[in-house]
Amino acid sequence: MAEKDHERVHYKKNLLIARLLEEDKAGMLPLPENPFEVAKWQKAKANKIGKVKFETNTYSASPAVAGKEVWIKAGAHMVEILNEDYQSIVKHRRLYGKNLEAMNWYPYLTTLAKRPNALKYTGFYRELPDPWQDYLASCDHDGKKSSLKVLLDYSPDLIVNGQ
Repeated sequence: MAEKDHERVHYKKNLLIARLLEEDKAGMLPLPENPFEVAKWQKAKANKIGKVKFETNTYSASPAVAGKEVWIKAGAHMVEILNEDYQSIVKHRRLYGKNLEAMNWYPYLTTLAKRPNALKYTGFYRELPDPWQDYLASCDHDGKKSSLKVLLDYSPDLIVNGQ
């Protein structure tokens, strides 16, 4: 219907709408090559376990940045934590609400693999399906360690916010 409407004469300018559109297009500037990224940037200090606070919510980063300054890049739907060199550490879906927490366990698996007996005290363990919990409970120290290392082989995109 819109294409057919282009063959209509404009009521005021007495020209075809299609011709007026082509004149408008000729006067337009090209779109930028790089998309404009809309985000709020904020510097924050990670706490002793590598989590940062943005607005009223807490987002996990990594034990590697515990006590260090990081950058938070907050968009409408995502919150990304970056190190001081602006390299991405982890991405989270942005939380809307108060005093909520987003946890991505992938950066913490290396630390957990070094101390597998601490696993049962983590939220990660409680979020695992029952068969996984049963399996890990039946493993000895080395079994837990090797099982956690297997999880590290998976892409971090597969282990986001407990998924």
